[in-house]
Amino acid sequence: MDTDDDLDISWIDTQKRILAIDQNYQREPLESIMFHFFYTYEDTIKKVLTEKYMFRDNNSTVPLSDLSKIIEEKSKMDSTHYDFSEYATFVVDLEPENIQSYVKTNAPINFLSEKKNVINDIVCPQSIFIFHSLNAVIIVFKERVIPPITVPKSILKKNSKITKKMVKFYKDHSKTKKTAETK
Repeated sequence: MDTDDDLDISWIDTQKRILAIDQNYQREPLESIMFHFFYTYEDTIKKVLTEKYMFRDNNSTVPLSDLSKIIEEKSKMDSTHYDFSEYATFVVDLEPENIQSYVKTNAPINFLSEKKNVINDIVCPQSIFIFHSLNAVIIVFKERVIPPITVPKSILKKNSKITKKMVKFYKDHSKTKKTAETK
């Protein structure tokens, strides 16, 4: 019985790298990134969905075609339609030599990119492997508000006091009168 195929032991390699972190301060391309989808209604978050995206190559890029497809697929949740609002990336791109000073400081450092409402390729810079699991793309959807269907008002007046004219048809009405012929 071969248990190596059944068990995921990649965490052991990760733990070994963490123990030897003083020698592993190099930036590396990301293998994957987490997508966090926020579904909102007005100013309230209704649901959050998380999904892993595997990069195709060492460029750590989410191409526009993939991003458009992901947004289109995720725009419908529980039979409710959502409109894409904006996205931002969270990538810890500290330089290896700045890690120690970052740990010792109380000053906040913002790794969140500027919010974008125009879809483009997402290029993630290389980062130190211990930060790879923290990197993420955050996409915000807003619930599509469908205006209520308004029924057009009738042009007929209601409760009007218009008198109705009675029209009677006689049998003779359908006959034509013969005029006297002159001889």
